[in-house]
Amino acid sequence: MFLDDKLYNHLQEAIDTIELPSDVNRVYNELLQICNAEIKVKMPAEEPPIHIIKATLDRIFNSWDSFAKRLVKEKHAFGDICTKQPFKWVFLKDERMNEIYKKLTP
Repeated sequence: MFLDDKLYNHLQEAIDTIELPSDVNRVYNELLQICNAEIKVKMPAEEPPIHIIKATLDRIFNSWDSFAKRLVKEKHAFGDICTKQPFKWVFLKDERMNEIYKKLTP
C-alpha cells in the first residue's frame, strides 16, 4: 500500500474518535508518526548513498502532499490542516534535519 493511502485509511479510521480539539492534534501527530515510521522502513540498514536518502525523503514528502490534495478535493476537515502543515514543513523545522536535507540538495 502506498503511503498516501496508508495516511488516508488511518485518518478515516481515526475520524470517529475525534471529539475534542486535542483529538485533532492526536490524529495529526499519528499521521506524522506514520511518515516517520516510513522513513525508517524505507532507508537501507547500511549507510545509503546520498541520492537514495534524498529520493526517499522526497517520495515521503510528495506522498503527504498527495494525501493533503486528496483531502482538499474531498473537502475533508483535515485538508486545511494537512495542507498548511505538511510533513516536510514539520520535518524540516528541526534545524538538524533541515541542515542535513540542505546538504542532500545539489
